[in-house]
Amino acid sequence: MPRDAIASSSPPAEAAAPAERALKPGRLRALLTSLVTLLAAAGLVAWAGRGVSLDELRAGLNGVAPAWVALPLALFAFSFFTADVLGFGLAWRRHLAPDVPWSHVRALVCGKQVLFAVVPVLTKLVGPLYFWRHWRIHPLRTFGTSELISACEIGAVMLLVTAAMLFTGVGIGPVLTSIVGAWWAAALVALLWLWSPRLQSALPRLRNMSLFYAWVRLKPRELSLQLGLRLAYQLAGVGCVWLLLAALGARLSFAQLLAFGPLLLLSGFLPVSMAGYGGPQGVAVALLADKWILMTRAQALAFSLVWSTGLLLIELGVGAMFVPALVRLLRAPRPAGEEHG
Repeated sequence: MPRDAIASSSPPAEAAAPAERALKPGRLRALLTSLVTLLAAAGLVAWAGRGVSLDELRAGLNGVAPAWVALPLALFAFSFFTADVLGFGLAWRRHLAPDVPWSHVRALVCGKQVLFAVVPVLTKLVGPLYFWRHWRIHPLRTFGTSELISACEIGAVMLLVTAAMLFTGVGIGPVLTSIVGAWWAAALVALLWLWSPRLQSALPRLRNMSLFYAWVRLKPRELSLQLGLRLAYQLAGVGCVWLLLAALGARLSFAQLLAFGPLLLLSGFLPVSMAGYGGPQGVAVALLADKWILMTRAQALAFSLVWSTGLLLIELGVGAMFVPALVRLLRAPRPAGEEHG
């Protein structure tokens, strides 16, 4: 797409109206989404804490030095923000605006973490709002490009978990195994639709939608790069999970760690978690305590609560540093004629 078309600052009125409406989702819909997420997270925490007393929770953390908690959480936060900034930045610059400054990418990616801790559904609006106000790119096109990164992250998780299941024989239970299998089936169908010459003519109206702008232009090299970034982040996260579990006295095999770590990391960002609570508690208790019997339910719950709380504090701290820049970007449109290096 020509650069002058991307940077156009005065779109036709008929194009602007639908875009502005897309930036203002119904309040009821947003409220219902947040309510369902909150209920799902609360339900998972309640299930994980079934029969566990406060005294047992405190006992599960006895003897753990604060430094052994802070170190893995800080390392994980560094890898998370690095992978997110690079991943979103590369995708946005390729499919949306080649001249978007990296300083803007950092502000958008890091600053929105404050929203994730409060109302996760609102983080989906940060990128679309910025690219509409500064670059006049339709919100659905931005949303689809951002979701491509989310799909790559899930893909990296599934690669690690599947490798652990196939090459080591570690079990994760029928429910999680079914979810992994269903994801691979959906991913195969999607890739065939994107890249198979025979299927590229199928559903032409769907391929021309703004939502799938980045998806239909996705090349194997770009997909490999994005998967590589997410795999590196996941492996760093797995190492951090191992450090924290070791401090608590849990000894996972390599296969168990390869299966458990990515699922724990991913669960905190799925719509079954609110501010990072919910999914991690469910995954930790289901695998560490119920499936593999490596810890008691109280110890597994204590570990997951420490993990979720530590990450929440770090995300709020990092996000707060970028909130002023984020607010400025979302409120002020790019001046006409402004050039970026």
